[in-house]
Amino acid sequence: MALKMRASAMLNGIVTPIKPSESEASMNPIRQDQSDLIVEADFMWREIQVGDDIYIDADHYLDGERKLCKAVPYQVLNKVDSVSGAQTLVVQSYKTGELVNVSMYQVCSYEQAPTPIQMV
Repeated sequence: MALKMRASAMLNGIVTPIKPSESEASMNPIRQDQSDLIVEADFMWREIQVGDDIYIDADHYLDGERKLCKAVPYQVLNKVDSVSGAQTLVVQSYKTGELVNVSMYQVCSYEQAPTPIQMV
């Protein structure tokens, strides 16, 4: 965000930042892009169900070891909605067999399960 100053403050040698108006903030493309990502991730969170396949947009590394590969379907085993608001999907790594948490921001697409899994 560019720093805006009051003209009178500049004349006196004092710099006073001015908060952007709401209309200016809504015009900021970076802020708008972040809002779009949040809305899209929340939408996908609500649409994706346990049993669906997800695809991630890049390989997933943990402690220097690749756990998940892009362009490979991973079945959602669980959905975790934490108190802090972070939403993650739990999948199993084909390589290590470990359960891996995947952030909604890593998901690039998904496919619904042919037969929905019902939790009992």
